[in-house]
Amino acid sequence: MLSVFITKPIHQQIAEISDKEKHKEEQRVGPVSLVRPHAVFYRVASPERLHAFPSMVDHIMAKTDFDLGMVRLLPHTAFPDGYPYLEIEDYTEISEGNEVVTCGFPLGAYLHDQLGTVTSSFTRGIISSIIPAQGVAVEYLKGFQLNLTATYGNRGGPVVSLSSGKVLGVLQGGVLDYQGKILPGLSRAEPVYPVLSHDALSRVKGMPRI
Repeated sequence: MLSVFITKPIHQQIAEISDKEKHKEEQRVGPVSLVRPHAVFYRVASPERLHAFPSMVDHIMAKTDFDLGMVRLLPHTAFPDGYPYLEIEDYTEISEGNEVVTCGFPLGAYLHDQLGTVTSSFTRGIISSIIPAQGVAVEYLKGFQLNLTATYGNRGGPVVSLSSGKVLGVLQGGVLDYQGKILPGLSRAEPVYPVLSHDALSRVKGMPRI
């Protein structure tokens, strides 16, 4: 399961800290409450009822040079055979012009208020551009430009190959024009591959249960 954590990489945020802030004296914070994060899975029981299954997260790994992370969930009795998942698309199968879909909850609860939608909404488009260029080695892949309509609530949704049903990216945001306005029909996505290296997966799998 993948999730969006930050709008800027950690190294960029650190670089933007002023010298004045860097040299401030250390401050102690008061008592804090620990909140355990959960991922929520749901099943539609009827048009008026959803069954929700909060699943506790025991480890999180953030990729600081990308807007991505990885979480590990504790087992849940509602999923004795494992959680539902999407397979990862083979990077060599990705080309500019490929059809893709994304899903999420555009406009949040607004679609439910207007249309009665209670489940994810799908949007279809194509890969307009592989960043920085098609054919680049996967370790140099930076993202995807999509010809795909998305809006608030779509961010963080999976980007899936229409032909294979496998995930290749996570929707990150829109593309701005010269006046800083979002251009309709254009969006960008980050690739999933940077958080799926053998070392990263081995570290998360090998962490002791909390």
